[in-house]
Amino acid sequence: GRCVGRITQSVAAGLLHIKSAGSAEGIDRFSVLRLGQSEDCSEALLEVFAEPSDMWPVLALKLRWGKDNVTTEDSNFLINIDQKIDQEEATKAELERTQLRCDCQAEFCKWACGFYHLGFLTTMPKLQL
Repeated sequence: GRCVGRITQSVAAGLLHIKSAGSAEGIDRFSVLRLGQSEDCSEALLEVFAEPSDMWPVLALKLRWGKDNVTTEDSNFLINIDQKIDQEEATKAELERTQLRCDCQAEFCKWACGFYHLGFLTTMPKLQL
């Protein structure tokens, strides 16, 4: 059903430890990374679900090329997403960080390669064999 469709339309899907801006601790959640629906293919979407079969995500991050920054900490299996949050009264846009932690190197490589193929990382992760 719904979970199978999400997985087949994604570039990466699985369990991630998500720590979003403002939260002291992260939580393990089923997540999906896919191409966004913009006409010029300039967006990606990271959706986080409480359960794989849930109708709606508990968190959805729209990532924009040229505006949002994705980095990795290969040795810690971490992917950091820094998004510019525009504020009306601020002269500079603030950065809001969402951190994705993978349980193992294989999962980290899957997710990092997904971000790479969508154009958010310029290099592939370094593997420790």
